Amino acid sequence: MPPHPPHHHRKHKKRDEVSTDFIDHRGLDELLEPFVPNRADRGFIVRCLVDEGPGHHRGSNDVLLRLLARVDRRRPPDLANTVAVSMQLPPHLHDERGDDEDAAYPIALPLRPLALLAPDERARRAMVACLTHGPPQHVLANVVMLWLIDTLLAPEAPPNP
Repeated sequence: MPPHPPHHHRKHKKRDEVSTDFIDHRGLDELLEPFVPNRADRGFIVRCLVDEGPGHHRGSNDVLLRLLARVDRRRPPDLANTVAVSMQLPPHLHDERGDDEDAAYPIALPLRPLALLAPDERARRAMVACLTHGPPQHVLANVVMLWLIDTLLAPEAPPNP
């Protein structure tokens, strides 16, 4: 089979040239508050989500997370049923810190929604590994989306007396 001719015959607009003027930092901070009570921690997560990396990822994170946050939340987050999310620091940063442990992000991954898909622990661990592997922008977007999905999957909470 002959090789395909080059498909770059016309100049494409670079992905990083997309506009991200619509990103709402304050809106993202507000949607994180139930899951991340500390304001400085929320600021760190928002920076990772929408201030770092390619523009198309930053914009996508903003759009998807803010849309998920608009859906009715039926129950409060279960902050006890979570697992820490490792930052997966490179080896040279471990040496600077003087330990072998990865630092954790200031937001944990909720386990309750994963139990709906995987009743056994082995499968849940594999899901956690998939959701928490990769660059900070992807990992944190996955964790925040899982928190929002967790609140959507629950039956409606009983009213407070």
